[in-house]
Amino acid sequence: MLTLLIPWASFFVGVGRGHRLPTAWAIATMAAAQISAVLGRGEWFPWALPALVAEIVGPKGGSIGAHSLIVLVLAGAAGIAATIVWWRSAD
Repeated sequence: MLTLLIPWASFFVGVGRGHRLPTAWAIATMAAAQISAVLGRGEWFPWALPALVAEIVGPKGGSIGAHSLIVLVLAGAAGIAATIVWWRSAD
């Protein structure tokens, strides 16, 4: 699951030209994933899905539907597209 979301880190490495921006992105998405899981909306946030499947957030965590996988694939595709567009348009 996380493999589909890695292109976003690659995108932020390129945009930030270093490690600070992707590190900030990782911390921000980790915090947002925790908040979305606590609020009961983690199944709609791609970065919360691995914790939900592993049932880290509670016993009903493993119950993700097809909509969660669709959101995950769309987020991954958007990350790949953003990274490719950035690589082509970077100085």
